Amino acid sequence: MKTREKFIKKYATYAIHSTYGTGLFPSVKMAQAIIESASSSGKAGQSSLAKKYNNFFGIKSGSSWEGKSIDLATGEFFSKKKQQSLTVSGCTALCTTAFSTTQNFY
Repeated sequence: MKTREKFIKKYATYAIHSTYGTGLFPSVKMAQAIIESASSSGKAGQSSLAKKYNNFFGIKSGSSWEGKSIDLATGEFFSKKKQQSLTVSGCTALCTTAFSTTQNFY
């Protein structure tokens, strides 16, 4: 079984339960999680953000965020400028409290 298929099988239930009654399709949430959590080689759920911090969607914080956060290297662009690092949105706080498990993150 391929990595993406394993990812879907493992997390489909979370996507279904978290989207129930919201009008959002679980498949859309799952697709976004696959994209955002992929490693540089394209393997779903294998990014350091997903593996270490249960952050499958690349949530980032702004300057007004007062909770805990971590700084990670990135290749992303913000306002048309390549960023060397971005502060991940309260990831430390979120992952040790609300998102201590993958199920809570979804």
